[in-house]
Amino acid sequence: MKRVDNLAWLDSLPPGSKDLFEDLIAAIAHENPDVVVKQAKEKFGGLRVHVDRPAKSIFSLIDAASKQSARTCQRCGRPGELTVLRHCYETLCPEHLGEARTPSEHPILATLRVDQDGIFRKIDRS
Repeated sequence: MKRVDNLAWLDSLPPGSKDLFEDLIAAIAHENPDVVVKQAKEKFGGLRVHVDRPAKSIFSLIDAASKQSARTCQRCGRPGELTVLRHCYETLCPEHLGEARTPSEHPILATLRVDQDGIFRKIDRS
């Protein structure tokens, strides 16, 4: 796979993260053109990228892009701040702050424990 295959992940990213991701892919390709992006997504208000060839130089590029995404509005790409609204994380600029997502339900929480037989079992909280 070549760099063009890595750009296929653009469709899974919010609009404001796309330029940052394209710049990251160009930097990764310059460092090692054989690196394949296995996953790219928005998580907890920031860009997350996973690759098939772990290398310190590649990870430093990904880390820098991830840190930059935490200061870049996911909607438009302008400077923004991380916002947490009812367990939903987004990085938004002042203009898009009023459009923050609000989850319709409470987050799903489950507590597990390992029983003596080594099997994970859900702890009933009722």
